[in-house]
Parts: sequence; C-alpha cells; structure tokens
Amino acid sequence: NVLNSRLGLQLWGEATVWHQALRNFAMAQTGTPAELRTAWQEARHPDVQALAHRLKGVAGNLALPELAHAAHGVEDALRQASVPPDLDTRIDKLSAALDTALAAIQSRLADLPVPAEHDSAHDTSAALGHLARLEVSLTRGEIDDATIDALRHTLPTHRLTGLLNAIDQFDFDAARAELQRLHTALRPLP
Repeated sequence: NVLNSRLGLQLWGEATVWHQALRNFAMAQTGTPAELRTAWQEARHPDVQALAHRLKGVAGNLALPELAHAAHGVEDALRQASVPPDLDTRIDKLSAALDTALAAIQSRLADLPVPAEHDSAHDTSAALGHLARLEVSLTRGEIDDATIDALRHTLPTHRLTGLLNAIDQFDFDAARAELQRLHTALRPLP
C-alpha cells in the first residue's frame, strides 16, 4: 500500500491535518528526484544518505510505507563500509517509490478542496499536535521535516524562529526548550 490511510489518520488524528501535511510534502519534493540522482552521479554519498534518511523519516510520519522502505534501503546501504554493487538499483527504486508516492498523494487529494484559513482554535490544536510529534522525533535525534512544514502552516514564522534556528544548528536540546516554550504559549489557560 503506497498511502496507508489508517496509519495516516492514527498518526495525524484528523484527515484534514494529514492531508495538509501530504500536500506540503508533495509541494516540497518537486526537485528531490533530480537532487537524489545528481548527488549519486557526483558520488556525494553523504548527501545521498542524508536525503534518504530525511525521506525515510518523513515517509514514515506521513504513512507512506513503500517510500519509507525504499529510502531505508538506500540509507542502510550507504552505512556499510563499502558501497554495495546494487546501490544504483536501490536509488532507482527510491526514485520510483517517490514518484509513486507523489502520484498517490495527488490522486488522494485531487477531489478535496484546498483548505481555507483555519480558525485560531483549530490552528492551536493542530500546532500542539505538531509540537508533540516534533518533540518525539527530536528526542530520538531525528528531524521530522513533514511536521516542521506543518508547523509552518499553523503558526506564524516569527513564533518559529528560535525553534528553526536550533534545528538548523542540530542543537536538539535548545530545540526541545523552544518546543516547550511554544507549547506553554499555546496551551489554553485552565
């Protein structure tokens, strides 16, 4: 199954929130297949591994299991001491899985309206969910790009500056402190 709806709803809680995250992911991936192929052709193995790791994490969070599996195959291969002879095939599979996932997302979202501006209560609820998911991934030492993109669509940019700067510097302790600050600011008063 390219797009696991049951898992997506379980992870995201609401179909509209999950659909928006899928929409954001699809828009952000327009250059990824070419970027992946270019990095591989130029023997930039760390870049290929980082891209595969990012795709694996995002695909897992968006309930795209085939893409996550293909990305894991590339990432795992590049962790080995020497480049395995089937890495080119694995990269082709990853590129095909990404194309298939993007087509599945487009098909899934084709008949759905693009969401209008949400009311602030919905944005706050969605933002709190995104903050919780991001905290879990940062605790594991992972960057969850899909959730970061979703946060960018639910909170004003100026509120995310400290968090995004900490993540860009790979300072996960500072990022978790920023998450706590945001969570406290967004939590409704009793």
